[in-house]
Amino acid sequence: DAVVALSRKSKVQLESWQSSDNYQYAVTLKPDGVTPLPESTLEEQAAFRAEYGIAPDDKLVTFVGRLGSEKNLAMLIPVIEQVCVSHPEARLLFVGDFEYRETLENLSAASLCADRITFTGALPRVELGKIYDTSSIFAFPSLTDTQAWVLHEATHAGLPVVMIDPELSEVVFDNENGFIVPDDVTHFADAVKRLLDDERLRHQFGEKSRELANEFTEEGQIKKLEKLYETAIARYETKRYDKKKLKRNFKI
Repeated sequence: DAVVALSRKSKVQLESWQSSDNYQYAVTLKPDGVTPLPESTLEEQAAFRAEYGIAPDDKLVTFVGRLGSEKNLAMLIPVIEQVCVSHPEARLLFVGDFEYRETLENLSAASLCADRITFTGALPRVELGKIYDTSSIFAFPSLTDTQAWVLHEATHAGLPVVMIDPELSEVVFDNENGFIVPDDVTHFADAVKRLLDDERLRHQFGEKSRELANEFTEEGQIKKLEKLYETAIARYETKRYDKKKLKRNFKI
């Protein structure tokens, strides 16, 4: 009676499964809503930097999420190597845990910028506000996600984003609040460097991020889902009434 897709990427996939003969359904694009995390204090941000040895002037290029092998995360290591040549203040931050963490740590240890890569492990969501507030750029290289809540969290926090998959999110648009680049280390690194070079652009993109994220709050998306349920139920009741009427007319 109703099908919901969390991203344009999922919508295309779901629509492709339909049969022209006997398997048709309408697909509604409705990303999950995300409530903004509470803003952190300057004291909390300073304590976070101190805990992980992050200098006050370090510019954090941050990934938050499950450290899975399918998320294309290894590319961020040569990305930060390129970035650090011209921006020695840049630091790559991995926040999260999973089976690929050990591989990433080994790759980082062998990197030319080993001292510019930090792993925090998994953190409770309530602590992520200070992560986003301390960061300068949110990096999201995944090509396999179908919707990333962390993109909503990062944009609510006013971060510019560098990512690869253009069909993944309704809160990131190229040259509006971030850069959507090819799956290529140099292109990704150049986008990061451009943002680090231009504080005014980072601020402009950050304000646009908040504006886009506010269109998909938890409360607002629940209201849209309620309307979808109501429409599906009404359509179902109409069909059932029409069937009963047809059956009654047939008996007569």
